[in-house]
Amino acid sequence: MASKGLFGIFFISAASLMLEVSLMRFFSIMEFYHFAFLAVGVALFGGAAAGTYIFVKEPKDPLFRSCLLFSASALASFVVLNRMSFDPVRASVDWWHLLRLIPYYLLLSLPFFFSGMVLAYSFKVWQSDSARVYLFNLVGAAVGALGVLFLIASLGEHAIRAVCLMGVFGGVFFAKKRKDAISLFVLSVIILMAPLEIRMSQYKDLSRALNHPGAELLDTRWNGFSRVDLANGSFARYAPGLSMQYRMLLPQQMGVFIDGQMVGAFTCGEDLRFMDYLPSSIGYGLGFENPRTLILDSGAGMDVQAAKRNGAKVTAIDANPSVADLARGEYSHFTGGVYEGIDVHVGHPRSFLKTGEKFDIIVLSPGGGSFGSGIHGLNENYLLTVDAFRQYHEHLD
Repeated sequence: MASKGLFGIFFISAASLMLEVSLMRFFSIMEFYHFAFLAVGVALFGGAAAGTYIFVKEPKDPLFRSCLLFSASALASFVVLNRMSFDPVRASVDWWHLLRLIPYYLLLSLPFFFSGMVLAYSFKVWQSDSARVYLFNLVGAAVGALGVLFLIASLGEHAIRAVCLMGVFGGVFFAKKRKDAISLFVLSVIILMAPLEIRMSQYKDLSRALNHPGAELLDTRWNGFSRVDLANGSFARYAPGLSMQYRMLLPQQMGVFIDGQMVGAFTCGEDLRFMDYLPSSIGYGLGFENPRTLILDSGAGMDVQAAKRNGAKVTAIDANPSVADLARGEYSHFTGGVYEGIDVHVGHPRSFLKTGEKFDIIVLSPGGGSFGSGIHGLNENYLLTVDAFRQYHEHLD
């Protein structure tokens, strides 16, 4: 087998894994997090169908065509499904609407069918060189699975373009005629010019928030595992567990959303009296003087503001750096510099506790999104396990 073909296998393997991970991310944003598992199912289905087709039909040299069709179908399925509304609430009472899942499966499985064609045909034709085919397949898949995280962080939904172009680049190594090069060029132009914008479910908090009069989307940030949005409007009234003894208005706030779900709010730092009426402030009435306070999953920083208001020495942990970056960056003037003058660590809170440092107060912040409501109440949460609470207890001074 020529080395040229091996590089084609490398790129189509990378593109296939990049597409699978991208779909998992985008489904979490477009619908709800449990739709992400759909991407795994269609990838397995498409690959299995390709292997069956190769065994039964024995097509003649489908490598170039399959790379071309992988990129075209990946782009087309993303664009079409983004415009094909699926309402999970309506589907629970309308069986006909549930049938819309069928085109979801069929369209999404097509690119994995064509990438599977490349791999299945390569293993069948080059059996004597299967070790090298397998090597380039696995290395490409590993590079794609890791590289897509950086692509999503830098390009957002436009990472799909890079995935499709990766498939086109794989086709370059299987091209044999001049018209093949023309086909690759035309498809590349279409990929670069296609309109791509994620359609978010109407049931997502961000969709409902932006329907309020005067609501405005201020900022959007991406990282490898989430999309963070900041929005302003009359909907932004966030004070979880606020006592009914508090009779005044809340200060101005901006809603913070992760994957379309509201997880907290940036709070204007001018009048923070309402924070004395929050459950997370109870610990500051226990008589500690300048208590060493650890805030787990600090998120938008409301519990950090409450701690600083009570003279605490604050250490904040957050697994999502984008929220803290927004609060420390161009919106720091709004929050009164909530993250200034404190220790901020990025990572999983339980990993930080391995350091052995002890504190007077440990706050599990609902503002960080740890305590999901609605459909996110089904999320596994490793901050709320028995072992986690044992760790917290051991780290109290």
